[in-house]
Amino acid sequence: MSNQISQCTQYSYGINQTVYLTMLPNELILLIAEKFSQKRDLNSLLRCNRRLHGLLNQQLYQLDARSRNNDAMWRAVDTADVDLAKRAIAAGSDPNKRCEAGIWARYHPLFVAVVQARNTSKMKLIPKDELPGFLERNDSLIRYLVSQGADVNHSDNYQESPLWKAVSMGEITSVRLFLDNGADVSMQDCQGSGLAHLVVRPAQSSGQNALIYLEILNLLLEHGLDPNTSDRSNYTPLHEQMNAVSAKIFRTSRTKYRTLSEERVEDVLKLLLKYGADIDARSRFGETPLSMALEFLQDEPVCFKLLLHYGADTSLFLRLWAGSQKK
Repeated sequence: MSNQISQCTQYSYGINQTVYLTMLPNELILLIAEKFSQKRDLNSLLRCNRRLHGLLNQQLYQLDARSRNNDAMWRAVDTADVDLAKRAIAAGSDPNKRCEAGIWARYHPLFVAVVQARNTSKMKLIPKDELPGFLERNDSLIRYLVSQGADVNHSDNYQESPLWKAVSMGEITSVRLFLDNGADVSMQDCQGSGLAHLVVRPAQSSGQNALIYLEILNLLLEHGLDPNTSDRSNYTPLHEQMNAVSAKIFRTSRTKYRTLSEERVEDVLKLLLKYGADIDARSRFGETPLSMALEFLQDEPVCFKLLLHYGADTSLFLRLWAGSQKK
């Protein structure tokens, strides 16, 4: 019985303290609130009544903006809530502040917003009738973050920027947005591969998204992407194109399902050559695109024929072949 009386007394005391607090003028309440260092304490106070909520809500956002986790911003990203992002940034949240804990640790808000456009795990949690609305809000959030100074060239764990992620996922709207806002097309991943290496494979498939990737490749080249950028093995995008064709041939032999489009293969090749790709580039192992195409000539002659048609140097290829025969 004594414990119940004690609890009632404490509860009554807490109510009285809140009542006394609400009798103070706004200026004093704001001064008191500035002394709060824990978000949960300030949040408890502003939940007492509408007056305190209206008075202290902005201070709660400001306290959150100074905190390590920046919860409001990450909640906005997670739910694609543009209004919440606006309130967070208005209160001082940094759109370039990376997450410090959890699944997105070390990532930045813009990068995660791009990922969410194709996050299949998250898509499963959203009712189908709500999915179009979520994706539309997510696009709006990406545009808003960029407009507020989110760095489109921030590289995360694997040297991937928002542009890199948008290119890999075929998000052409975001690709255009980032390119128009100074995205670096010369970036390379930890293996030395560039954006052209990334996009040639899906751009020559028989799938419905191939034309999107082809347009992305065109956009990147228009914005100064070097078609001769080479990775650690000195493979250029043309070498990567041959590798991609070889991989699709192997996949077809296993699944009996053809995923290669001859028309798209020629489109990619012509586009790279149009912007100055070296058709006779040699890898670290001495391979040229033509010598690589010869390896799968019997299974898929299209690349070999196209390279010859567009002027590949056969004398270079013959010298390489002769040298290999002497060993």
